[in-house]
Amino acid sequence: MRMLCVDDAHRLLSRTLRERGNWSVTNWNRFSRKDRRGAVKPPAGAFDAATVRLPPTKAAFAMAAVAVAARLRAGGVAWIYGADREGVRGCETDGLPDGLFEDVRVVHASSGGLGGGGGLGGDAGVTHVEDSTGSFAVLRCVRTEKPSGGSAGTGVPGSSSGAVTHRLKNGTFDEDLVESFKRVGRLDVRLGANVHAFERWVTYPGLFAGGGLDVMTAFLLETMTRSSDGWLGRSLRNEPGCREAFSALDFCSGSGTLAACVRRLAPSARLTLLDADAVAMRAARENLGSPAGASGRVGSSSSPQDERTSVSVHLPPTAFALGDGWTGLSDDERFDVIASNPPVHLGLRPEFTVLTSMCAGFDARLRPGGEAWFVAQRYVPVAGICAGIGGLAARVVCVRASDKFAVWWVRKPGAGEEDGGERKTPKKEKKEK
Repeated sequence: MRMLCVDDAHRLLSRTLRERGNWSVTNWNRFSRKDRRGAVKPPAGAFDAATVRLPPTKAAFAMAAVAVAARLRAGGVAWIYGADREGVRGCETDGLPDGLFEDVRVVHASSGGLGGGGGLGGDAGVTHVEDSTGSFAVLRCVRTEKPSGGSAGTGVPGSSSGAVTHRLKNGTFDEDLVESFKRVGRLDVRLGANVHAFERWVTYPGLFAGGGLDVMTAFLLETMTRSSDGWLGRSLRNEPGCREAFSALDFCSGSGTLAACVRRLAPSARLTLLDADAVAMRAARENLGSPAGASGRVGSSSSPQDERTSVSVHLPPTAFALGDGWTGLSDDERFDVIASNPPVHLGLRPEFTVLTSMCAGFDARLRPGGEAWFVAQRYVPVAGICAGIGGLAARVVCVRASDKFAVWWVRKPGAGEEDGGERKTPKKEKKEK
């Protein structure tokens, strides 16, 4: 019997199924973890059953459910598990694509704390970090081949559920799986006085900030561009010594909003985008993936003072790295600029593992004279984390702060320099009204 385990990040459920259930288990994780790379779609093949860890959004759950349906044989059972506060019980009546599953019902629930022997894994104490408090539930549903009677948009954004069911039946759905969930729109980004327009911006379900530009990343970009001595600010102002291309890493890039803004402001920058999410990397490739040597449209912006039309320039190639933090890059890759809005939550709980790992890598990953910029919520103990890491991370300073966010910066000493210089921490900005 073949089992597809979806997003079992720690492989706890998979191991238990192999040891106690005699299942032949295949894992599919959207997100990379350690040396295991994430994937946009599940491995090919037919499965008798599946387990699905509830994704964070309704649309992401619909995309995962359709992917499972594409691999699950008719009559196969799928178990969906998650916390009540994540909305798992709501999936019993809403969230599954029309026409693909039937007999949806809650078969196990736990009220608070850690689940006991009736759960999927059967091990008390085996649970995801974000589920360790509060109640959770397991849903059971059956794969069906009944034609869909639903209307467009009820199950799969951007595609009628009937069309999805038809493609599944006829074996033509695999290549269309992700395309059915793609959203293409316009992204407007204000940087200073100018509004920069990205006319074709691709997003998919489950991306951070919906695949757009969130307020924290915008705060980071504004800080970087108005810096008097940062790489990006000097390049934007065409100051002497900064006309040559510099290399920039967007750490935890998502759909590529931060990197796209860097490319718009500094077209000669050599960009690398790094993220653990395979779907985010797909979006980023579509948004910034001009082939090497290709011409691109840059500089499209508008402001009260002037209006400039886009111009064609020779863009350097963009590199895309799928992986769990620094493991996604080769050991010898170095950068002049590292910029990031790193995640500081796992589910609904604060979690600083990614932030800590990123800061610990500054010593090895910055070139001499290079700088790192990142933003975090004010409650995140960045100074304490970096002091505990030591080395270059211990020199990180806050260069701008608002009531909610703070931008942090560090510079690696250049050749012949004893230290990277210091900056005074700015006063707390007034709360915007």
